[in-house]
Amino acid sequence: MSDLTVLKTSEELSIWPTDDFERILMACDPGEALEPTDSRYVDLSELRSGIGVAKLQSALRQQVAEGKYHHCLLGGHRGSGKSTELLSLQAWALKNGYLAIWDQVDVRYGLDDLDYSDLFLLAATMVDEKIDARNRPLLVSKLRAIISWFNDITIEDENIKQSEIGIEVGGQLGGSLPLGLGSLFAKFVAGFKGTSKHSKKVRETVRSYPTDLIRLTKDFLETANEVVKNEGAPKGILLIFDNMDRYEPAQIDSILIKSGQQIRQMACHTVFTFPISLAYKPISGKVDFEPLVILPMFPVRKKNEDWKDTVDKTIFDEKMVESLRAMLSKRIALDKLFEAPSDVVRLIKMSGGSLRDLIQLIVLSVTSTYEGETITSKAVEMAIKELRGTYLRLLTTTPKDYLCLASYANRISIAASETDHSEAINRLLFNGCLLEYSEDGIPWYDIHPLLLETEEFRNAHAICK
Repeated sequence: MSDLTVLKTSEELSIWPTDDFERILMACDPGEALEPTDSRYVDLSELRSGIGVAKLQSALRQQVAEGKYHHCLLGGHRGSGKSTELLSLQAWALKNGYLAIWDQVDVRYGLDDLDYSDLFLLAATMVDEKIDARNRPLLVSKLRAIISWFNDITIEDENIKQSEIGIEVGGQLGGSLPLGLGSLFAKFVAGFKGTSKHSKKVRETVRSYPTDLIRLTKDFLETANEVVKNEGAPKGILLIFDNMDRYEPAQIDSILIKSGQQIRQMACHTVFTFPISLAYKPISGKVDFEPLVILPMFPVRKKNEDWKDTVDKTIFDEKMVESLRAMLSKRIALDKLFEAPSDVVRLIKMSGGSLRDLIQLIVLSVTSTYEGETITSKAVEMAIKELRGTYLRLLTTTPKDYLCLASYANRISIAASETDHSEAINRLLFNGCLLEYSEDGIPWYDIHPLLLETEEFRNAHAICK
């Protein structure tokens, strides 16, 4: 199974931290998930009080009956580090008897309309791309059945037959092209990303036969599971569907909650990411997956500490701040690249414990530095103002959002409030203006520090006192 367990390796993984001003953006890419082999990677599980992939690992250690599979959810704010945690889970799973395959749903499909049938097709493609079906006649037959089905449901449409995807299907079934889902999937996605009527019709046609697609995919995955179990992965296949939290909550609710029964027919172990707001207010009913893990932000403040007029005057958890500073020092030489060491601490506090926001603040500080090879205090303040502006644009023009944030900042019971904040809470959790933390396993919530020093929040804060 050595060909199935290779993680990304590169000589570049050992060049960090950097003191080269021109390489900071390479060291600090807000959208890059780090594998455990990366020298910038830091195990931050203790800082989350053990909440994270450890619970997923515990579930995956448990045996299930033949034909049953673990179907798990990992939620959390964008920027909480889910992708890096999931790559760590993949590395653990590969060492513990699984063929673990990680993929980014939004990269595969884009952020357009997503359906549960899309995930079944993606699941089969992920496995087919990882396992060479050649010399495995039974697996080849299951693969051919999916492609033949695709041909059967589209054969009557002449436009589809003459399109790239139609030619691909015909070539694979006719033997002139290699049999496999990878090329077919690429043309399928490229097609429905287009604007032509027949491109949209391909997708609509595939979605019209979900029962058949589930049956054929299940058959293929069950066979693939037996293959990998006999070749060094006795726990079978684990598919990790990342970045589903980037879709609108209503879309993911439709897939994972409303169509949850269908999704749980996927014949392999799975982990899905999902928007944090659905953990609090699912649209279609109960979230029926186990385990359901919410990855909290890093608590840079203690719950019992009050906010002061400014972030600088407010008491923060110095141990947590220093831990995040140590994490940054794995990427860049902070003492050499920042004009003032206190500016690093200020950025950490302003991030609210969001790893993505912290990295984004570093990047904005660099791009705001026009001369020299150090990050100036002026550039740091410009970066803070720029990211603050991004969050301000996410808030509505009505005072309800700010009143909701002020209630949490003042530790006022939302349940006892005369104002119904339910709609605002879900929106604020989704866009990251309201952050979730954990203390002794109990979640608590706080305003993003970038919003504290705004006029709108100060007005709402005064009303709530």
